[in-house]
Amino acid sequence: MASRLALPLGMLVLFAAALFLAAPSAVAEPYMAVREGYKCSVCHVNRTGGGARTDYAAVYEATRMAAGTTFMGVGGPIGSAGEGLHGHTGSAVNVDADVRASLVDTNMNGKGTVQFNRPASCDSCHAGTPNGAGEGGGGQIATINLQFKAVPDVASIVYSVSAVPNAASRDVYGLVESLPLNGYIKAGTFKLPNGLNNTWDYPFQHTTQGGYQGLDGFETIYATGVEVGIEPGPFTVALSVTNPDKLNTNPLGQRYFLTASAVSRLGMIGFNYAQDPVSTTQTRTLSSGFLGASLGRVTLLGQIDQIQDVDPTVGMNVSQEARLGEVDLLLARGHNLKYQVEIRDPSVAHTKDVRDRQSLVYEPFLTSWLQWRVGYRKYAGPQSTTVDNNGEMYFVEMHLLY
Repeated sequence: MASRLALPLGMLVLFAAALFLAAPSAVAEPYMAVREGYKCSVCHVNRTGGGARTDYAAVYEATRMAAGTTFMGVGGPIGSAGEGLHGHTGSAVNVDADVRASLVDTNMNGKGTVQFNRPASCDSCHAGTPNGAGEGGGGQIATINLQFKAVPDVASIVYSVSAVPNAASRDVYGLVESLPLNGYIKAGTFKLPNGLNNTWDYPFQHTTQGGYQGLDGFETIYATGVEVGIEPGPFTVALSVTNPDKLNTNPLGQRYFLTASAVSRLGMIGFNYAQDPVSTTQTRTLSSGFLGASLGRVTLLGQIDQIQDVDPTVGMNVSQEARLGEVDLLLARGHNLKYQVEIRDPSVAHTKDVRDRQSLVYEPFLTSWLQWRVGYRKYAGPQSTTVDNNGEMYFVEMHLLY
């Protein structure tokens, strides 16, 4: 197994070449927001996080995120406000985009593979999972976001598309802002809150992936409906009413999703609560609490998610749980070292089905448009001939962002 630690030089060269043949939204990791004391809305047009980035995010990327102090890695001062910044094409239109490509060396349940991007088994799951608009979910390897500011700081139209591996619309919504208490309302298809979990990273069996004995998790990341929210001071409260995951079996039901959080220079605290009518008799409830702490160069993250599936007509009452713990160390400007533990319990009533994944990842932002990630992951869980529960993974990833 030790020989698997070093990826062949030829593969790395091929990997780098393939990346530059691809072309590109970055989802800033939650640790960045906690470290800086930011709310999600500081960097994302979607107030609860993810998708199109704000003008401030473009400035942050260009001036504070990268290891170097030069703009776009070429030196010299930044021009007039917004000139040449990521995603800034004019006062009325913002465009931002990302491409992520990786070389992954895995050995799961005794089977070894070396391939680009996420495992094929993950792609098939994502492609087969419809989002709230009834489209394939797809893996977030290349994404493009467009924001048209019909009335600057008041009304916008946001559109996001996943270009690779499956062409699929993601965010398509109208947004009205500048309401009382820094409030807003949006309508269309948009990303649901996910606490401190990343949605673009290699998926693990947490509450947004998979289920127990045929039960689904909350795998719909994008949903269609309406959301209203307020952000007075350090607080964020938002309530969305959207189509349920199983709209085809329960056309009259609606999913309700409430999220609330507070942020300061010391960290972040919040919770999510959702009810999703899977059918006319079965209801799924999601409850999660998350916490982040900023301690100088060290950032701590933690989250606990619980899913309860209840159907009194058949006597079903199944509890699922997921836990996330993370430590991020700022080695130097632009250089982050992450240790993460994820635990997935697909049935709290069963004691021998818990799965976990541990990750150690080095993430340097060498310039404002280029991030590398080099990491190792260890998977552990019950023995199985069909599910990749046990093994390890090594990966190298390049992330280009604009």
